[in-house]
Amino acid sequence: MEVKKSISKKTSKHIRKKKDVFYLTPYTDFEPDTHTIQIIDDIFQWGYDDDVDDFFENVIKNLVSPDFYYMNYRIANFFFRLFIKGSDNFDDIDRPSFINELTDKIKSEYTDLDNETKITIFKSILILIKNSLINLIKHYNIYLISIKDFFEKTKIINETIPEQIILYRGFNIRFNEEIIIDIIKQIRDNPNNIIVNSVLSSSISEKVVFRFLGTGERGIIWKIIVPQSKYKDFKYSFVKKNYPIRQNTITIVDYNNLLSDSYEYEFLLNYGLMLKYIETKQETRRINSIDMSLDIYIFEFLGYDFSSFANFQSKISKLISEIDNV
Repeated sequence: MEVKKSISKKTSKHIRKKKDVFYLTPYTDFEPDTHTIQIIDDIFQWGYDDDVDDFFENVIKNLVSPDFYYMNYRIANFFFRLFIKGSDNFDDIDRPSFINELTDKIKSEYTDLDNETKITIFKSILILIKNSLINLIKHYNIYLISIKDFFEKTKIINETIPEQIILYRGFNIRFNEEIIIDIIKQIRDNPNNIIVNSVLSSSISEKVVFRFLGTGERGIIWKIIVPQSKYKDFKYSFVKKNYPIRQNTITIVDYNNLLSDSYEYEFLLNYGLMLKYIETKQETRRINSIDMSLDIYIFEFLGYDFSSFANFQSKISKLISEIDNV
């Protein structure tokens, strides 16, 4: 597959902290004799805890090719929050720590440059990151097969395809306030056609998402049901954490085994996710040594709507262009 040739293995090795990086894994070749699909590891990288020194050295000084589709989750989430809130200023919400670390690095590396030049460097970095996010969203649809095709191609004799897939997403309210408010408004206004203008990671294990709720007394969980009738519209966006499954192959058997709570395997949900609201349940559970009140929103997967994607791109570009401080 040509995409694989465009990935810089040397660069990616240095940028990421292995324990924190996830990979999108579409198939290359189906092997009918073994009912397996060959996996490509490095089409996309999706991390959230970068080493700013490694990032600066490899991405900024060496100017990594735009074909290198890497995205820091916290910066991506920051961009989505700005767009959803309708912000007119890049600093309308608190910058994530990684951006603050980048600005500190620019100041320490370029002490001989004036402030205007430092701002230009900062903008260039953000543009590179923004373009990587745009590429990830676009190529999600180009290179990933549907879950219907995945299950049909990997089906072993007498092996049952699941009637539905249930995904769970936990929200730390502090870092997702804009998204949560927007979805609650959409539930009130049009519950049968909700659009999520963000990329979201989700887990096939409910207990896994408990770790991402934060430490407050209230948490929000989404339960997204993907019925078999929608498998043709749901991309096989399986995400694995570093180590391979059966030496880079996967079958339905693997999928069923991953329902164990001990795994952190995820499905990545692309920008423009369409959902139908079903109901909200309230529960209290003991999580992270806290009795946490949970609002559990139950949705059904409908498909994707990219009608706002162009507006998202232009909005973030405008906000970056108007930055006047480092």
